[in-house]
Amino acid sequence: MKTKRILLFLLLFFGLAVSLKAEGEGNDGSNSSGQQIKKKKTPEIPGKAKAPSHVMILFSYNNTAQTAYFDLPVDVEYIDILLQNCETCFTFAGSVTAFDPEWYQPLSAGEYYIECTADNGDVYAGYVYI
Repeated sequence: MKTKRILLFLLLFFGLAVSLKAEGEGNDGSNSSGQQIKKKKTPEIPGKAKAPSHVMILFSYNNTAQTAYFDLPVDVEYIDILLQNCETCFTFAGSVTAFDPEWYQPLSAGEYYIECTADNGDVYAGYVYI
């Protein structure tokens, strides 16, 4: 009985180690996914309660395809994009639509500040990592 427990423990430990090793090998920066770009706050209105916005754009980047993907809110048809590399201050500009939310743009690894202006005037901004 003790031998079975030890064998089971070793199998679980080995499985966990293999899983973690595979996860580490796959994390070569080829994809960034599900990063949030939050809606900028609107000017304060006296007497109005303050609450964080739950409206956001989801951003991901595929290094292999050199393409950025955006998941836009339901009420947004298109966005204009300004993307600035935080290290070099080099700025990229583009736009995507709800029907074609892919932006082909070769980008190097690093931190970027992104600002997206929607067709309805809403501005979404934040930092993303490639």
